[in-house]
Amino acid sequence: CSSGKSSSVSSSSGAVETDGDSVYASEDYADASKVRLLPPAGFYSDITIPVPAPQYGGIIRCTFDGSEPTSVTTAFTSPYTVTKNTAVRCAEFLGDSVARKSSHTFFINEKVSMPVVAISIDPYQMFDPLNGYYSQGVRYCTEPCYEANYWKDIELPVHVEFFENGSSAMKSDWQIVAGFSI
Repeated sequence: CSSGKSSSVSSSSGAVETDGDSVYASEDYADASKVRLLPPAGFYSDITIPVPAPQYGGIIRCTFDGSEPTSVTTAFTSPYTVTKNTAVRCAEFLGDSVARKSSHTFFINEKVSMPVVAISIDPYQMFDPLNGYYSQGVRYCTEPCYEANYWKDIELPVHVEFFENGSSAMKSDWQIVAGFSI
């Protein structure tokens, strides 16, 4: 039940931002919806994500588990129906380089009357047995194991979205790429 949610801003630098997508485009992009990778983040009863058109001749690659797409992530070639709360991340790749990317959270059949903060983080960075923040990362040691990853002072990249009016919001009120540290 996509409700025609859209928002766009152009700046004098040529950057076009559309619901979390950032790209550098010529002034030929009067309609910023042409550069959107994903529908607006938000609360839906159902949603199918259409395959976005490449804007720079690249390959669109998406993940549906919160992980960052890489140049070896499977190409996104057919629409994807979101059936549960999902963090979707897409990027257009030109070879190994990212031309544009977007991260959005889709909530399915959720009714919430208070503000919602959605934080997306690559699960690998949190839970990988060797490298994850919440793992020992080293061979067995007795607790307290100060060599373990969870004792390290590190910051992980996250994508944060804020919905001030909960599920009645038509889209996120703001979103930002930030750092996460415990």
